[in-house]
Parts: sequence; C-alpha cells; structure tokens
Amino acid sequence: MDSLNTKLTQIGPGIYKISKQSARPEKLEINGELHSRFMDIFYLRDSTQQLNESKVIALCREREKLPSYGEVNSTVKQVFSKFISEHGGINILEIGAGKAPTIKNYNGEGKYILADTDPKVVELNITNGGEYTWFSSSEGLKYPSEFFDLAFAVFVFHFKIYDSQLIELRRCIKPNGILLANVYLLNDEERHELSASIKSQGFSLVKVSDPIEICRNHEFWLFSPERQSLETAEETLKKILASLFSE
Repeated sequence: MDSLNTKLTQIGPGIYKISKQSARPEKLEINGELHSRFMDIFYLRDSTQQLNESKVIALCREREKLPSYGEVNSTVKQVFSKFISEHGGINILEIGAGKAPTIKNYNGEGKYILADTDPKVVELNITNGGEYTWFSSSEGLKYPSEFFDLAFAVFVFHFKIYDSQLIELRRCIKPNGILLANVYLLNDEERHELSASIKSQGFSLVKVSDPIEICRNHEFWLFSPERQSLETAEETLKKILASLFSE
C-alpha cells in the first residue's frame, strides 16, 4: 500500500488525477482509503462499474483534456473501423462518442449518429454540425424502432450500462443488427453481471478474446437479437483481428 506523497488533484468524490511527473503505483492510499489506478494518471476509490453518471461525466471531461489517448486507443479504434467497413450497415450508432468520433468521414447512404451521456458534449457537437443525441439512464434514443443496422462503443462498457439503455438499444437495433463493444478492466463478477443484463434483454452474446491483450482483461463483445447474424459478425471480427495482429 502506498501512502500519499505526491501532488493530486481531486476531480470528484473518490476520483483523483496525479501529476505526470509523479510515481504512479497500482494502488494509492488517499485520506485513509485505497484507490486504484485508472488510465495511468487517475485514481478511483470505487470500481468503474460503481461510478454514477455524474462521476463518469466528470472523469471523461478531465480525460478529454489529455493531448492523446495513446496507441492503445488508436489500435482498438482501428479494429472497430475495419469491422464497420467490412460488416457494413446503413444507419450506424456510436455510443459514448465524446468529442472524437471513430469514423472521421462517414460517406454512407444512411446516418451516422453519435450518442453521449454528457449533455455538454452533445450540445457542442450539435453546434458544430454533428448529428448527436443524448443517451443516458434517463434519456432514451430519439429514433424509431429497428432503425440501426450497427451500434458500437469504444472504451465505454467498463462503465455501468443501465438496463434502461439496453432496453433502448434492443428497441432501436434491427432484428439482424449487430452491437460491438470492447470490454476491459472488469473482474469476473462484473463481466458476469454485464453479460446477464445484455442477455436478459433478448440479445445473444459472444466474446472474442484480444489476441495481443492490448490492455488489462481486454475482450471484444458482439451481441445481436439474431444468432445467425451474430455468427457472421464473429467470423468477420476474428478475421480482422488475425489480419491486424498475426505475426
């Protein structure tokens, strides 16, 4: 256990940022409470699954001030971009897009909708001309049922995904639609609970391991209302991973 001996900035209750010049141990004791390192420079008292939406928003706003998310984020987005390109789909939803959408220049025939929990991010992107929607535990998607062919989330599912959000995704995704998310950091119990929540809304689910283990406990999760579509998507994803990371 490491005692506090370096400069910390409090972001919110139980959330701290450490200066880049400081030592960054895996665990840090702050005011008598043990905090775990997250994304190299943050320390959290609670697991990411236990953070409420206001804490997630505060953390993500601070995270976006960093000059770069680094190679890990870029590599994972490369996987997603190739999957989106090869799998196809007319109407696409990115969940938790923030200020840096995965698809830079969407030229498909349908819509590329960006969704986020932070209303300020939504407002900013709408002002800049993006098609953005607020999506939270209390705010549903403003789109018709069975509208999206594909939905995806990059580094989002380690935070709490509410049942109300899964219900909305099930409503808005086409019967043969696909949802792709990467999952990391969560322990076995948290993964089991998330998996059970997804399946309880009528989704079939497959988990594809990360062949290079780019970050802690990293997997790709695919889910769909239709099992056959899921099998095709799984095959596509595995081919992409093999092509990108084969020795």
